[in-house]
Amino acid sequence: LNSLTNLDTVAEWCRAAVIQGGFGTTAALLGRRLPLLICPLQLEQSLLAWRLGKRGLAHGMSLSIQESAVDAKLTEVLENNSPLYALDDYANRYAAHEGQSTVNVIVKHCLESLN
Repeated sequence: LNSLTNLDTVAEWCRAAVIQGGFGTTAALLGRRLPLLICPLQLEQSLLAWRLGKRGLAHGMSLSIQESAVDAKLTEVLENNSPLYALDDYANRYAAHEGQSTVNVIVKHCLESLN
């Protein structure tokens, strides 16, 4: 893509998403109750994929495996509804959460601690 993507708009048209596992994208799509296949490239993305997998919120896999395994895993994500119960719980719990508000509180706290 050559421009910014509105994840809310994209999520309306998707049955699942294959992502790298960045925090913002992951949180936005989880909030839309979208099953995720996280294919991490960085350590923090791998840790996030593992933690979400343990909670039943996402599937994870390495892209360094054979293409046929990727196809099988994507089919599993599309056909396996078991994570959906966890997605509903997550989405309901964080429905009113605004990431920018959290950032503002953290910045304010950091600035106050400097005084």
